[in-house]
Amino acid sequence: MRAFFGSQGMIQWRLRQLMAEINLSNNDLSELAGIHRVTVSKLKNSDVIKQISGDVLNKLCNGLTVAYRQNERDRVITPGDLMVFTPDQDVLKKGPKKDE
Repeated sequence: MRAFFGSQGMIQWRLRQLMAEINLSNNDLSELAGIHRVTVSKLKNSDVIKQISGDVLNKLCNGLTVAYRQNERDRVITPGDLMVFTPDQDVLKKGPKKDE
């Protein structure tokens, strides 16, 4: 996973890593999730997702869950498995809120 360093945090996308864990191809995920293979390819090759629809996210989670179970891994994939959140640096520097 490529890292982004700077003042802004980000949401890192982990689709590539999840697919690699079970050696899942773009075409196989496309069929399991009901998402066009070009869309799967674009999402897989992205490290940072700026925006994704709830429908696509739902389909990815369902398709990956089926793929994991087909590989004899009893795992339910959630949106949290697909993303890692890193807060903005300025948020981290603010510290705790002061009582008024």
